[in-house]
Amino acid sequence: MKRRIFLQKLSLLGLIFFEVKKTVAGIFAPFFAFQDNSDSLSIQVDGQTTVSIPILHKNGMDYISTVALAKKLKYHTYFNDSKKKIVLYLPGNKVVVTALNAFIVVDEKTYQMPAPALWEHGEIHVPVRYFLPMLDRYTTLNIDFNQSAQSVRLSEKDINISGVTISSRENGTVISIKTLKKFQEGEVTADMRYGWLHVDLYTGKIDREHIQRTRPAGLVSKIKTFQFSELASIAFFLRKEPLSREIIHNPAGNEIMVVLRTDESLAEDQPGDVEEQPSEEIEPSDEVKRQLDEERRKWLIDVIVIDAGHGGKDPGTVSRDRKTYEKDIVLAIALKLGKIIEKQMPEVKVVYTR
Repeated sequence: MKRRIFLQKLSLLGLIFFEVKKTVAGIFAPFFAFQDNSDSLSIQVDGQTTVSIPILHKNGMDYISTVALAKKLKYHTYFNDSKKKIVLYLPGNKVVVTALNAFIVVDEKTYQMPAPALWEHGEIHVPVRYFLPMLDRYTTLNIDFNQSAQSVRLSEKDINISGVTISSRENGTVISIKTLKKFQEGEVTADMRYGWLHVDLYTGKIDREHIQRTRPAGLVSKIKTFQFSELASIAFFLRKEPLSREIIHNPAGNEIMVVLRTDESLAEDQPGDVEEQPSEEIEPSDEVKRQLDEERRKWLIDVIVIDAGHGGKDPGTVSRDRKTYEKDIVLAIALKLGKIIEKQMPEVKVVYTR
């Protein structure tokens, strides 16, 4: 009898225990959910799409897989298994990371992280707190990393000129300007002004901080950058004026090469003035401003000439009924076009000719 009563009470106790367990789980569910989310890095792309990448905790640091990062952000990669090296093809840069190595290479320039990348689970993992700020500083990506929230806001910088490399050759110096768009031949000029070679790119938007860290070499001893509303100007102070200069648009990619030829060979990567270039805005002198303003004005359209074509004694084509002349139609079109231009572009002068 007592045994039957005990068994009945046992089932009731089981029911009570189940309900208590359910209640406790409900109370602590948000806490455990937060703990789960903290094991992933949340990346918001262009203020819209959000992706998550698992975090690997090791040596008191947070790491993420380079493969997972590339897949989530849809970046192409190349992996060398024998060297345990991966290449990430970002929108405007090429980044190389090697396992068990603290150095990363961005567009052939080497930078060092305070901690090396790891080789875990058959993939290269990078330290989040060091790798992401380096991408923000040295690539065209704009990365806002919140370490405490384990979140990233990612977008692309508003630039189309991303980098410069300078190399010495046997008979001169080659300046390579990397761009994110294809500049037409008429949009790039190079002029000497008071010992400075100014390369002006119409519609150019420049990554000033990155370019001013370029190491001088060959004829080039200093570098400065200027951003204007219509153009970007990169100034190179030369040790001497070259015999000739030539602008070459590389058809294989978005690259502009400025070739400076001399009559003598220069030491490879001659150092010169390699002081740290300031990242803050450099105020150009009044003379430089004047000359740059003159260059800017060359690109401005201030007069539009409209030639209506046939006129006067030349009627042009005549209709079958001999009543309509081409000169009357083209003149009406020219006048209407002129009025539209005057309305939409009041700063432009319209000139009519025939």
